[in-house]
Amino acid sequence: MIPLSLDGSSPSPVDPNASAVLLLTRDLMIESRIAGAAAAAGLRFLSAPDPGRAMSVDTPRLRLVMVDLQTGITGLAAVVQQFQTSRQIPVVAFGSHVATALLDEARSAGCHEVLPRSRLHAGLDELLRHYALEC
Repeated sequence: MIPLSLDGSSPSPVDPNASAVLLLTRDLMIESRIAGAAAAAGLRFLSAPDPGRAMSVDTPRLRLVMVDLQTGITGLAAVVQQFQTSRQIPVVAFGSHVATALLDEARSAGCHEVLPRSRLHAGLDELLRHYALEC
């Protein structure tokens, strides 16, 4: 797995004009899982470790932003506003099913969808198809 850099350059075999998915996380395991699923679906994959870098992404074919709530993100509402409201890109947040406060915060921030991590893993391929390929 070779994720795209935030400058858009890519040694990846995925078509550089393909729709893209951006993941906000510091967790290399979840990054690897989502990058693999995105590549299998023919999607470009971008990853950012913090909201500042995520919000600087200016990719015309960006179709989905995914936020790992376990990353300890501050300013989630600003991230949602940047992508979902101003750029019409859905934001899907996910986290531990026992971290109810984080899941509730993501709902309050206006995320399009908030999932427990187990549901994300079980339905990742369908989620990517729905948001990144069909929308």
